[in-house]
Amino acid sequence: MITKLNLKKKYDVGDEVCSKLSPDEVLIVKRHVDGLYFCNIKGTSEKIEKAYFEIELKELPKMVSEEYKIRQRLY
Repeated sequence: MITKLNLKKKYDVGDEVCSKLSPDEVLIVKRHVDGLYFCNIKGTSEKIEKAYFEIELKELPKMVSEEYKIRQRLY
């Protein structure tokens, strides 16, 4: 008998997260399908989409998000 896993998503669409491998790159969650998060890099073209497993992502540290907001205001 095959049972379907109950996949609870940690991040919602529109959440700002970062990859554990490149924490300085801000990602925006666009959609969540079968345990994969499809994200765009903030500040780039909407056409480029990267796929991550939940374990590869982490919440954006407050310090990084505040610094990013300040940099966005300057440019």
